[in-house]
Amino acid sequence: MRLRFLPEDRERALRWLDHGVGLARDRFGGGSNYRHALWLLITESLDLLDRVPDQEKRWLSSGTRSGGWNAVGMTKHELVEIERLRVLSAMKPFEGQSRYMPQRNDVERSVGVLEWLRWCSKEDDHSLQKAVVLLAKGAEDEAAKVLNKHGRTRIRQVSYEIRTRALGRILKGLREDAGIIPSPNGQGFVEAHHGETN
Repeated sequence: MRLRFLPEDRERALRWLDHGVGLARDRFGGGSNYRHALWLLITESLDLLDRVPDQEKRWLSSGTRSGGWNAVGMTKHELVEIERLRVLSAMKPFEGQSRYMPQRNDVERSVGVLEWLRWCSKEDDHSLQKAVVLLAKGAEDEAAKVLNKHGRTRIRQVSYEIRTRALGRILKGLREDAGIIPSPNGQGFVEAHHGETN
């Protein structure tokens, strides 16, 4: 599935990816690479949306109510897709109240990064997308079950396969739709020049 990227969307995506590079550098030091950055950005996005207070979650998921800042200029299909991503990252029942109030740009970054999970889906098959969300939340067993890989291989191998397939599809989507590629040093992202996107 192709996403439309305007120049300002590309700049925003590069800022988000730079944030992920910072997360990877903080966690892995000099041994970090663009794959670490992208995976940490996904896990941080899910974690941040999990910590949104319940009242704020109701406001974010109100696709048909007026006043929703995400609804402006989006098609119905885009709103449905964003709503599905929000439901996938919802808090589990009986989790404690959130004590963190995320800033609007943090929430915007998280929702934007989770939109990239669209590239993990093939037509009507969203199993990889669901497995990525489960794996990013630490539920390796459930992620393996979603892909029907339980019992045949080790969970660690399945986790590696999920991460590798998902990051590959997201990187391909960023390259083809946004013109963003990993930097030559392998630790960040840059805008591709016209001949490099194909």
